[in-house]
Amino acid sequence: MADFQLPSQYSIEKILIDGTDITGLYQRIELFENIFSTGIVGTIDIFDSDAVGFIEGRVTGGMITFTEPIEFEFANALGERLIFEGFLSGLREEVVKQRVKTYSIDFVSKAVKEDDTIFVTKDFKDTLPLDIIKEMVELIGVEDIIIGEGEPMNFVSGRRKPTQVMRYVCNHACDPQAVVGSDGEAQEGSTGGPGGFLCWETLDGYRFVSIRQLIEEYPFPVYKDYFHQLANREKPLEKKMLDILEAEYETLGDADEQRKAGTERHIICLYDMDKGEYIELDSNPESEEPPTRYLTKFTENELFNTECKVKKEVDDAIDQTRKVDSQNLKTSNALDFQKGRFILNPRFIMRSGDYIEVSILKYLIENEAGAFDEQHSGKYIIKQVGHHIFADGKAFTKIQTLRIKDLTMDEGG
Repeated sequence: MADFQLPSQYSIEKILIDGTDITGLYQRIELFENIFSTGIVGTIDIFDSDAVGFIEGRVTGGMITFTEPIEFEFANALGERLIFEGFLSGLREEVVKQRVKTYSIDFVSKAVKEDDTIFVTKDFKDTLPLDIIKEMVELIGVEDIIIGEGEPMNFVSGRRKPTQVMRYVCNHACDPQAVVGSDGEAQEGSTGGPGGFLCWETLDGYRFVSIRQLIEEYPFPVYKDYFHQLANREKPLEKKMLDILEAEYETLGDADEQRKAGTERHIICLYDMDKGEYIELDSNPESEEPPTRYLTKFTENELFNTECKVKKEVDDAIDQTRKVDSQNLKTSNALDFQKGRFILNPRFIMRSGDYIEVSILKYLIENEAGAFDEQHSGKYIIKQVGHHIFADGKAFTKIQTLRIKDLTMDEGG
């Protein structure tokens, strides 16, 4: 491992485009993964000139078409490695200054590239969401880290791409704890339980998990002991790697917006097209506060029933709208109760969906020196990881975070 003096330094193992080493040409690499995205994307900036002629093919023997394979590998001060293999996906920008050209080129992971060539044309009958996601991941030829659970689904893929099927499953899968209670005579009922699923790609493979699992079970790695405080040059390098260089907060618990969205209480006006029945489902009938949102939905469990069956499809067997939509609205809106951004020294092992525990120190005010900011200190879900690597030998990792109301630091943390 290289002898690093600063936590922001890194070493280059390789940077290749179409098999050609461009270490001397690159200026910046940015790589992003996000829990709401089914693919990894990024951008690379390279210098070129008439003398070098990399884009024109003087080095490679053929003009670059911006669809070539790209791969790179870096190591940080702790020996953590960032390894990526993918494909260029188009020229974002070309800037000419005197005789030097700067090209900003987008790239994507292998999964995104493969996804463009595959179309799924099959029906899924009583298939678990977990099995559907696994099948889609296998089609695009990548690894998976899948733990999500859910009730069996029934739908026709309709010539969708694998990532589109993944998104359909996330939006329509039903958590096993979702429940619906109704009183047909009074045309009133209630909905309860969690809902919502997420599927995204990381450098380690695809992750699929219910929002309930993500919040309650902490299924992925937890990074602890990160501090935001005044710089301390006397600390060892390992401790400096835990410094939070910058912290900012986009949203600080906007409860009023959640209330308007119907998170606390809403009504679903449900029309059963098979039975010709109408019912109003209350998401929180115990609340004394009035509902702040009404939604109109239609269900049709006989949609794929092409036979004259004596026994009709039962509720929620084919069309799970009654269970899914209300739970998704409540859980998804609660997911972004507090949003933050942290800039760290390069941490190449962090993945979107992981957790980070941070301690934010207050500024020196009278006798509160060293006191923690309780509003911002605690445990966060990492929504997005962005690695920013520059040719001057410096790098940083910027993470966007989500904090749920009850997602706080462990006792004694």
